Amino acid sequence: MSLLISLAVYTAVCMFASQALPGVRLEKGAGPAIGLALVFAVLNVLIGWIITLVLGVAATAFTVLTLGLGFPVFFLVGTTANAVLLRFADSLLPGFSLDGWAPAFVMGFLFAVAGWGLGAAGI
Repeated sequence: MSLLISLAVYTAVCMFASQALPGVRLEKGAGPAIGLALVFAVLNVLIGWIITLVLGVAATAFTVLTLGLGFPVFFLVGTTANAVLLRFADSLLPGFSLDGWAPAFVMGFLFAVAGWGLGAAGI
């Protein structure tokens, strides 16, 4: 049940982003948004952890080298990982397109906030 709720939330985020963000294009209807949510979930399971691990190690090294001043970089790890996964999804899905990295980062941030909300709700 929690998987269906998560997919519904990510589908809603996809539909909202396609309407609100100028660089995000999604074909009309809920089908492409559901497809994007599913592809994003599969990519997150397959390679999302590798991207997050690499970014986490880089953020840790940056924080150590700056004697703790780089701590805010940790907040960007999830957003950056989501942006990379969304760019992969852009190349895989014909009904979804991003115009560069800026919309990918904004949409990645929206996905990170949605994931945080789902985690806070215990889903």
